Amino acid sequence: MNFKVLFEGVISNAESLRFILTWSIVVGLGGFAILFLHAHQQKWSLKKTGWIAGTLNAIIAVVILFAWRDGRRLQELKELGTLPTVEGPVSQFRQAGNGQKFDSFCVIDTCFQISEFDSNNGYKVLASKGGVIHEGQYVRLTYDKGVIFKIEEAQ
Repeated sequence: MNFKVLFEGVISNAESLRFILTWSIVVGLGGFAILFLHAHQQKWSLKKTGWIAGTLNAIIAVVILFAWRDGRRLQELKELGTLPTVEGPVSQFRQAGNGQKFDSFCVIDTCFQISEFDSNNGYKVLASKGGVIHEGQYVRLTYDKGVIFKIEEAQ
């Protein structure tokens, strides 16, 4: 059976790290600003403020480390060609709406949820916004932990 690629996401540490670093900087700067304003109002010592700021930095560093590690693992799986795949007709398709903020569907016994608010490099285009997934379509999906990195449609 021949397949046509409809979507192929980027799996790279650079993409993951750029996202995490950007948000870490935004959250970190906001957190530090709030911390120092609060410390000034409470007349905290510089030592106490420093400990809290250091703890906030450590938390951000751990988040970055885990994001990098997961990105690296995905890169290795892609290079080895060992990312899981599932092939079959799309079933149980439910489009976002009526309080549901995501599309959901299954292929064989593997189910997925797609949200345009996901912070990953996988597929996230809802059907209502031109998405390529629809009920009954025969597809082959390459994925990891529910994140779709490649969508191929049978020709």
